[in-house]
Formats: sequence, structure tokens, C-alpha cells
Amino acid sequence: MSLDWWTLALQAVNFLVLAWLLQHFLFLPVSQVVAARRAESNKLLADAEAGRKRAQELEGAALKQREGFAKEREAILGAAREAAETEAKAMLDHARAQADQALAEAKLRTTRQAEEAARDLRRQAARLAGAMAGRLASQATPPAEAFLPRLIEALVALPDATRQALRSGPLEVASAAALPADTQATLCQSIAEHLGTDVALRFVTDPSLIAGLELRGAHAALHGNWAADLEALTARAAGDDGAV
Repeated sequence: MSLDWWTLALQAVNFLVLAWLLQHFLFLPVSQVVAARRAESNKLLADAEAGRKRAQELEGAALKQREGFAKEREAILGAAREAAETEAKAMLDHARAQADQALAEAKLRTTRQAEEAARDLRRQAARLAGAMAGRLASQATPPAEAFLPRLIEALVALPDATRQALRSGPLEVASAAALPADTQATLCQSIAEHLGTDVALRFVTDPSLIAGLELRGAHAALHGNWAADLEALTARAAGDDGAV
């Protein structure tokens, strides 16, 4: 069997041309497409991995944020509870203080009312006792002369300025009953001696004195009678301050 070298050569040329055509128009574009697809797939995988990592990071951040929110919530709730407890304690303390003040004021009012009621009772009892004593005294009165030493004693105890004012007159001697002429003369002499000058005296009757005398001037009044004594005793018994 003999070889046809020309045919073999043509077939080899055809094979080379076909290989070149396949390499240039088929294998190269397909390789490029495959490479592009592989690169795109790698990019998609890389993006997916980056997305997964980003998702993990976001999930971790969200978890940390939730933990932070939980802690902040607990802190807010704790502060609110503390503020509420503080306010409740302050309100309770204020209410207790008001209650204590109200109780103290009520006790003070009660004490004052009791003291005032006791004073009223003392006054009423003193007035009643004074009225009874005055009525009893009016039934057995001593003579007016018996009260003259008390009147003179009060006159002597006066300050000089008051005694000087009495000298200018006019003066009035009051008695529960009309005085005899000799008693009036004795009174005029005694009063003139202690005033150091003669003073015109006017004699009047005043049954409210019960018994005794009263020297009345424009600037002073000297008491030497049972009415003034009973008034002073009644004031002392009633507990009034400044009773004389």
C-alpha cells in the first residue's frame, strides 16, 4: 500500500486550519466566557461571603445594641424607682410633719380653750363671791371715820408731783352715806395737813362704795372703801394680771 503524501499533507493542513479555527473562533471565546462566568461566580461568592460577614457583624451589633438597650432600660427603671421612692418618702415625711403640726396646734388650741374656760370660771366665781361679799358687807358697815387712816396713808404714799396736782383742786370726798359735820371737819383738817395747804372739799354720797371713803381729784383718786377692796380681791381671785 502506498501513501499519498499530497493527500496526507492536505489533510494535515486541513487539520491545522481546523484546529486554528476552532482555537480562534470556538475554544478562545468559550474560554473567555467560562473565565468570565467563573470570575462572576467568584465575585458572587465573594459578595455572598461579604454579605454573610456583614450580616454577622450587623447581628452582633444588634445584639450589643439590644444588650445596651436592656441595660439602659434597667438603669432608667432603677432611677425611676429610686425617684418614686424618694418622692414617696418626701410626701410621707411632709404628711407626717403636717399631721404633727396639726396635732400640736390642736393641743395648743385645746390648752388655750381649757385655760380660757378656767379663767372664765374663776372670773364668774370671783364676781359671784364679790357680789355676795358686797351684799353681806352692806348689812354691817363700820363708820366712815374708820377708813380715814387708810385714806391718809394712800395720800402720803403719793408722788410729790401727784400731791402737788391735788393741791390745785378741786377735790371731792365720796362716802357711802352722808357724813356728819364733825367728821367732815376732821377730814378737811387731816387732808389739809398732809397736802400742806387748805383745799376746798366737796362732800358727796356714793352708795356703791358700800363703806369707807374715796378722795377724788382731777388727776388721781384715792380709795379707802370696801367697794375698791372687793374689786381688787375679785380681780386677784379671777387671776387677772395687773390686779391691785
